[in-house]
Parts: sequence; structure tokens; C-alpha cells
Amino acid sequence: MEVTTNYILTDVVPDVDFFSHYMDQMDWENINELYGDHKEYTDAMTDAMPVEQYVKHISDYDMSLKKFLIKTFKRWGIKTQDFRCDFFLTKPGGSLPPHVDHKSKIAMLFPLSENTGVLKVDSCEDIVYNKMLILNTQAQHQVCSPEKDRLLFRIAIHDFAFEDLSYD
Repeated sequence: MEVTTNYILTDVVPDVDFFSHYMDQMDWENINELYGDHKEYTDAMTDAMPVEQYVKHISDYDMSLKKFLIKTFKRWGIKTQDFRCDFFLTKPGGSLPPHVDHKSKIAMLFPLSENTGVLKVDSCEDIVYNKMLILNTQAQHQVCSPEKDRLLFRIAIHDFAFEDLSYD
């Protein structure tokens, strides 16, 4: 496990088969079309808008997903009442410009495909990760263009600070 000021790169390898059931329940939506009318979103994107970014929000939290979330939150000492789960897809040539999230404080990122897009976080070295990464979304971060589809499951936590995580 690699722990830094603004992210934790874990040893957790996501189970792609577990997530595929949830991914098949929804259609991909262009992130700019979905959030373009939301002030929090447009304010966060100060220099540019995302390119070739798509999202699927999970609305059906069945018992298997609830158990997964409870286990994950417990492992990291997270006490939350305000979170959202979704899938993110960045196409080759796509990117997410530098920004700080207005709503979420932490993003738990589970790569579901080989990750070839660099994640830049504040002043840290460039990161290409293929295991779960916990990101301090209050630090400036961006996603650079991947060579192939970059697919991940994300848990966005809105009411628990990165500094309060337990990782011993």
C-alpha cells in the first residue's frame, strides 16, 4: 500500500465480474450533458470541460452491493450517510481537466479495465493505477487521455474527510 497526502494506492484488485451486473443496468450518459446545467459542476471545471467522459449512476443498491459498500467503508473507517456510486468511462482522446470536487471529499476508484490514462494529483508524481485508489478529491486532480477505454467504478463520499481515513 502506498500512502501519500492526497491518495492511497491500495492492494485491492477489483472483481470485474461482481461489477458487470450493475454496469449492464444503465446506459452511458455524456458527463457534460448530464451535469452541464449544474453550477457546482461548471464551477469546478475552471479551465476546460471534460472530453469523451461518460457516466452511469447506480440507483439499485441490492443486498450484494450494500454488503460490499459496508465492508469497504468499515475497512477504511468511513462513517458516511452521503455517498454515490457510479461507473466512469474515459474514451481514448478523452480527458478530465484539472479540478477540485465541490461535493465529494473522497473518491474510491476501482479500475475495471487496464488503466492507461495518467491521473495527476496536486504536486504528486503521475499515477497509473490498476488497483483500488482512494483519492482526496479536495486536492486538484485530473485524468489525462488514455490509450484505450478507461473504465472504473467510483464511490464518491461527500461527508467524510480524506484525513480521517483509517489505513493501519
